[in-house]
Amino acid sequence: MPEKLICPITHIAPLLPHSGHMVLLDCITEYGDDYLHATAHVGEKHILLQAGSLPVLAGMEIMAHRFSIESSARRAPHHQS
Repeated sequence: MPEKLICPITHIAPLLPHSGHMVLLDCITEYGDDYLHATAHVGEKHILLQAGSLPVLAGMEIMAHRFSIESSARRAPHHQS
């Protein structure tokens, strides 16, 4: 049986097909059957930053992370703190 995912989830890499700098979310603060709340810090060394700005398409990549994590979360029983 998959391990329960308890929020906040700060070790996100195992839920994604990415690792290292391509893990774009910092924390999942809450999730349920039809939603997921997460935080992402965009600092000056963010991998998708271009000339000091985050391109609009980077938002799509961050959102794709959210859907990948939501898929992983649905496969595991969940509990929210």
